[in-house]
Amino acid sequence: MLSEASYGVCQVGCDAGAVACYSAAGFVFGTVTAGLGTPAAVLTCNSILSACMTTCAVRYLGEASAEGTGTICIY
Repeated sequence: MLSEASYGVCQVGCDAGAVACYSAAGFVFGTVTAGLGTPAAVLTCNSILSACMTTCAVRYLGEASAEGTGTICIY
């Protein structure tokens, strides 16, 4: 069960980092749609967020599975 809670905390940390990254680039997280003309800084922030969330999932969901805690809810 601890790994599931840690996973949630990790995801929140990733989101906070994404908000900070967007802000540093002069954008507001959640207001930019990807497509042609998307600023490089936004794409970089998105890549960092993706890598962070993948790291959280690999580490903590793997541990949760090993703990045998049952169902994991991902929103």
